[in-house]
Parts: sequence; C-alpha cells; structure tokens
Amino acid sequence: MNLFQDSRIDIQRDAYELQMSFKWFSPTAIFLAFFCVAWDGFLIFWYAMGSQTDAPWIFFVFPLIHVAVGVGLTYYTLCLFFNKTQVRVNRDQVEVLHAPIPWWRGNKNVASAELEQLYVKEKRSTSKNGSSNYTYKLRAKLVDGKDLALLDIGRGDSEIMQRIETEIESFLGIEDEAIAGEFQKDRKVRQPVTPKARSTAPLANPHHLQLQHLKAGDFVDYERQSYQVAHLSQYDWNNGDSDKLLQLLSNSNEERLVYLQQNGGLFQPYLETKLSLIEANSIFFLKASPPEQLTYQNQTFQLSQYLKGQLFRTGQKQPFPAEQWSYHSADQQQSLRVVDNDSLTSMYLGQKELPGSFENLLTP
Repeated sequence: MNLFQDSRIDIQRDAYELQMSFKWFSPTAIFLAFFCVAWDGFLIFWYAMGSQTDAPWIFFVFPLIHVAVGVGLTYYTLCLFFNKTQVRVNRDQVEVLHAPIPWWRGNKNVASAELEQLYVKEKRSTSKNGSSNYTYKLRAKLVDGKDLALLDIGRGDSEIMQRIETEIESFLGIEDEAIAGEFQKDRKVRQPVTPKARSTAPLANPHHLQLQHLKAGDFVDYERQSYQVAHLSQYDWNNGDSDKLLQLLSNSNEERLVYLQQNGGLFQPYLETKLSLIEANSIFFLKASPPEQLTYQNQTFQLSQYLKGQLFRTGQKQPFPAEQWSYHSADQQQSLRVVDNDSLTSMYLGQKELPGSFENLLTP
C-alpha cells in the first residue's frame, strides 16, 4: 500500500515491510554537468596537445591532481543524474541500496534489533568565497553504543532524511528522542509515556455514550444481561489508532471479552475468546516469519494487518511493548488475533458484532 508519494520520495508499506526510495537528482546536477564538460574538455585538449607536440613528462604529470578532481566530480555528477537510493525495512534488517552506479560510501545492512535511535546530522562546509554548503546524513545509534552513518550520499535533502528517520522509527516501534548534535533536535520534545488520552468532558447527551468511552467500573448490557467493565487493556499503535480489550463480568461471574478495533473514526467490536495454550500450539505461527495464512478449526484466516506499539493495562503504570498480527476469515466476520507483548504470545478468536448490540451504557 502506497502511503506517501511526491516528486522527491516514494514510500510503500505493508504488514511485513517498509520500502522507501528517492532519486538523487537536483538542479545542482545541471550546473555540475556543464562544469564537468568544461573541466574535462580542457584536460582532454591539454593531453591531446602534449601528445601531438611530444611534450616532456612533466607536461603530463603536472595536471594529475586536476584529472583526479575531474574524474571524481564527473562520477558524482553521473550519480546525481542516474542514481536512486532504496531503503528496505522489515523485522530482521534495515537495508540501504544505491543503484545503478556504485557509491563509494557503499550499501548498508543493519539488523533491526541493533537499532536504538535514528537521527539526522547536518554538516556545514565553507567555500573559498565564503559561501556555505550544507549536507545531511541519516545516522544510527546502536544498542552496543556504536554510531554509524546509515545514509550518506554527499548531499541529502534534510526533509527527506527526516522523513526516512520518522518512517523507520514508526515501523520498528522506536520511540523518537533528541540526540546531541542532531539537526533540529529542538523539534523533539520527549513526553512521558502515557496512554492516549480520551476526552473527560461530560457528554452533552448521556445516551450518546459509546463503547470507546467505557472505562473500568462502567456498565453495559449485552443480550439482556448486565455487565461491568472489570478490566481494560489499551493498545496504542504506531499508526495512530488505539484498540481496547474490555473484560466484562456479570453478577453471576459470566465473562465476556470485547475487543474494540479502531480504524480512524470507526470502532468495530469483536466478541473474543482467548485460546488455551494447547489450542494456540495447534496453530502454526512463527513470530520470526509470520505466515500469510493461519488455519484453525478448518477455517482459513488471511493476514490483514501488522501493528506495533505499546500495551497499557488497568492498574499498571508502565506500558509493555506490543506487536499484533490480525488475521480475518474470507467473509471478514471472524478474526484471529495474535498478540506478542513482553515476549508472551497470546491468541484470540473473535466474532464480529454490531455496535448497536451493546445497550444501556452507563458510567457511574
């Protein structure tokens, strides 16, 4: 699915992989092309004249530094015209490729688990006439304390580099932090980790109370039975949505699990059952290589979404990192949800329910 595209960068993202690409071309390439033609043309003329006049060896050695400059500048100019950088990110690795012309700083391949933080660094250089030139590179701080240049092409658009930084951190669930020496680090203000807030303003009409407004201690009726919200878990995903898992208990201790899935401004409830360890083990699921399909009770479920974020539970101050793979039946009426939080994997079988099936919502 294409999430973002303009003339500078193209971003594609699905449940398994994030792909970004951008061309190196800029108006500077046109100026350098004319400069290289003049520079290289003069050197060709110089050596041609020396060959025709049988000039002494110093005649050929003297401009070698200029030849090196011409070769390097011409090579770089060709890269600006033809090269494209691709960044591929998945659960296993972050890969940076420059093509079709090889770049001397080389391609990069870093294990995703080794990344602690990404940041953009600005470098300023001053020419002889006093004008300033700025280049930008994307750097990575690793969990072992090392700091390396992840993306460095000798120029770099600051907005593109910052966009790539944001997309990678979002995809891998890395909390963005300001780094010493980072370009525009003041734009990053670290906030305390808390669940995404819900409005605490009183509702204009109590009858407009909806499932997404419920909290622990509230009441709701389902199939003519009254339930109280005994426990609530909130999943804050990196795509901006917040899902909730409500544990409902009746007066007779009958339990129901309601998973409320957010999709922008829409909320879809599922009546869920948590699978036992034996039932979960009967389903072939490998976190390192999640399958496209899962089969349970002769029903096939297709992977529809992968999310990463944080899990908040009632009564716990600190969140847990969470990952979720959502599988759905062909008719989209059933779901199989695989959740991994704090290295513990759980599976839930869900049945889609109408929001209107939940009545008499009441908050004390």
